[in-house]
Amino acid sequence: IGAKEARAGYKRDAKREFQDKEIVLSVDLQKVIMLPILPGLKSAIFCRRLVFFNESFVPVGACKGKGLGVIWHEAIAGRSAKNIASTFINVMEYERFRDKEIFTFWADNCNAQNKNWWLFSALVNYVNSKKAKNPVKMITVNFFVPGHGFMSADSFHHQVEQGIRKKINVQDFYDMKEII
Repeated sequence: IGAKEARAGYKRDAKREFQDKEIVLSVDLQKVIMLPILPGLKSAIFCRRLVFFNESFVPVGACKGKGLGVIWHEAIAGRSAKNIASTFINVMEYERFRDKEIFTFWADNCNAQNKNWWLFSALVNYVNSKKAKNPVKMITVNFFVPGHGFMSADSFHHQVEQGIRKKINVQDFYDMKEII
């Protein structure tokens, strides 16, 4: 599928009616954020900075609800394939989505880092697990091609960036958690 077909599929999902047990989410890892963010103090204070990650899951179109940021920092985990795959499982088990049986994800393609293989393996394992907190019946993962343009996760990231500018001094992980 090319860029035009993927974009058309995303637009179709944004316009269609959804079943109660279904959710369509765009997924994107926000650019890496280094903490603390202390404008104007950079030249006066030198300290180790913490790498902060935000994998955003944002409803598409008529799907109701707010976006959800799965957040962590480098002391917890990195951004390897297994770390990214675990964010999908966390979202499906999150209380707001626990009543959903059908998940559709729109995501950037990560085949260069072999993350898709990890993701598919984790999702198959989750669906077939007897220990899963959410009995998911169907998962669809749609991938955009590079240069795909806008998706709902982009507006969520913009809101996070506005929150950072509004707060001015973001000192630690808990400040970022409050913003997100």
